[in-house]
Amino acid sequence: MTQGLGLHGLIQRTTPFCHLLQSAKVTERSKHMIDLANSFDTTSVDGLVVMGGDGTLLEVFNTLLTRVQKEANLDYDQPTCKLKPLEIPIGIIPTGTGNGVAKGLYGNIDVVTAALHIIRGRTRYNNVQALYTGGKLASFSSVIVAVGLFSEMMFHTERQRWMKKARYVFVPLHLLLFKKQRLFNAKLTIYHKNRNSLDGAEPTEWEDAVQLEGKKIESKCFSIASPGAGLNYACAPFGASVMQYIKHPSEFVVVTYRACGRLEILSHFLNAAQEKLDAFEKDFLSAYTVHGYKVKIINDDEALDPNSEEAEISRILDVDGELVTFEDGEYEVWNHLQVLKFYTSI
Repeated sequence: MTQGLGLHGLIQRTTPFCHLLQSAKVTERSKHMIDLANSFDTTSVDGLVVMGGDGTLLEVFNTLLTRVQKEANLDYDQPTCKLKPLEIPIGIIPTGTGNGVAKGLYGNIDVVTAALHIIRGRTRYNNVQALYTGGKLASFSSVIVAVGLFSEMMFHTERQRWMKKARYVFVPLHLLLFKKQRLFNAKLTIYHKNRNSLDGAEPTEWEDAVQLEGKKIESKCFSIASPGAGLNYACAPFGASVMQYIKHPSEFVVVTYRACGRLEILSHFLNAAQEKLDAFEKDFLSAYTVHGYKVKIINDDEALDPNSEEAEISRILDVDGELVTFEDGEYEVWNHLQVLKFYTSI
């Protein structure tokens, strides 16, 4: 599955090293990938290769993974539901704007390197974050789920398409350096399992190993984000910067961003982009190691026009670079273990 015809040329460049039978489906419009994935017979192939970025990949595994749960008659709208894994392996040729998954799977975003790792055929199961709001599953994620600054960046980036690729530099810099931070009150409930009780448990038993321990935190912040990075999965945008907080394959990290200076937040993002280990060791940041968390956004501004741009931004999340609306100011994110099968370098 691809967003262009470049996959044929790429396969031709790598076929001297393998015997590979392939067919390509090309998207012709926005969201066409969802239609292609919905109608695709996964039993007819040994694997899928997606040529694109994180958003394209999200459309594919959102569609296929949800379809698997429906076919198994699972109540997948419940966060406690143990999901059925997607058995067909997926590879990603990183040609999108955001290529965080490829970075986590192959260690870089070089298209030929990615293709060769896919051809080699080594696979592993990865965790996936699942976003729930309004009592339903809203989306899966393998890169980031974020509210506040991150979703505001994506909101304005989508509205500046006339700038083409330059908007991915201009919009973040404009928001970070010239716009006042949009603070909001949030109640964050984090859930974690005692690591000692996970020792010796099989991977299939991690979700049921122990009871979750809940902790409630109230904070005035300008963003809450949970990167998709996990043990042995240093996906962009933060990679190794957050992996140091993760000691068990079932864990991930959620970060709260409180008010700070413009240069402080810019420095943080630059350090995180370089995957420096001290990127999150800032006074305005709190990083929590979790298995799941819930967020309640408290709107203190009753005079805010519900049809205004600011109100619209307050209701959206950045999910792997895509905008997803959450209901009643509440959402929750949970880790589901070993449900996505990827071609990988290790």
